[in-house]
Amino acid sequence: MLIDMLPVNIESIASDFNNKINRGASTYDLLRVAAHFRRLELEKILYSKLNGFIVDGPFKGMSYLPLAHASTLTPKLLGIYEKEIQSDLLTIAKSADSFLDVGCAEGYYTTGLALLPNITSIIGIDINDESLKAAIKLAEINHIYHKTHFTTNIGNAVKKLQGQTLIMIDVDGAEIEVIKEIFLFAPEKLLLSTTFLVETDYHKDGRSNKNEILIEFQRNDFELIKEIKQDPSCRISRTSQRYTQSFLDLAILGMEGRPMNQSWVIFKHK
Repeated sequence: MLIDMLPVNIESIASDFNNKINRGASTYDLLRVAAHFRRLELEKILYSKLNGFIVDGPFKGMSYLPLAHASTLTPKLLGIYEKEIQSDLLTIAKSADSFLDVGCAEGYYTTGLALLPNITSIIGIDINDESLKAAIKLAEINHIYHKTHFTTNIGNAVKKLQGQTLIMIDVDGAEIEVIKEIFLFAPEKLLLSTTFLVETDYHKDGRSNKNEILIEFQRNDFELIKEIKQDPSCRISRTSQRYTQSFLDLAILGMEGRPMNQSWVIFKHK
C-alpha cells in the first residue's frame, strides 16, 4: 500500500517557483515550496488510502476530515501528531471529567478525547469560524457531538467546566493573554483541580515565551510538573514506513511546521 505519484498542475507549481526566484528566493526557500506541494499531494493520497480514518496512535480508528487547520494533516492520519505529548496527555485525560482546548482548530483533540468514556464535557475554543465549523463536523461524524461545545469566548467556556479538568493551550504566540483570561474567569475551586498543558511559542522578534508562561503560572500558585521538548525523531515512525520507500516522503509525511526548540509545559496547582 505504498504512496504513488498524483498528477498535479505542473504549470502552477512552475509559476510559483519562478515568482519566488524573481524575488530572490534562496535554495532553502525553494525547497520549502517543493515540500509544500509534495505534502499537499501526500495528504490527498494518504487520506484516500486510509478511507479517512486515523490509522495509528491514541485516536486510532477515528474518522477524520480531509483537511487540517493551522497544522498538517498527514501526522494526524498516521497517529504521530505531537507524539511527544501523547503518553502524558492520555494519562491526564483518563482521570479528567472536563476538557478545554484553547486553539482547537478542526478538533483533533476535542473529538479524540471525547471518545474517552470518563470525559463528559468537552469545550473547544478557536477565533477562526471555519475551524469551529470543521470541529463541529468532526464531532458529528464521530457521534460525540452531544458531549461537546464550541465557542470563541473563554470567559463563558471556563464557567462550564467542572470536576477534574484538563486545559490545553496552543494559540500561536497568544499564550500569555489566554492564560491571564482563564485565571481571570475560572472559579478558584476549579483551578485547584485543573491540569494545564501549554505549547510554548515565540514573539515576533523570535524570543521564546516559555519563561513568561512559567512566571504567569507561578504568580497564580501553579508549579511546573514537566517540560516536554520536541524530538525530531518523532516526526518519522514505523507507521510512516508502511506507506513509502522514499526518505524524502518520510520526512514530509511527518512535517508539523513547528520550530526545533519549541516545547510543551505541564502545570498543576501547588
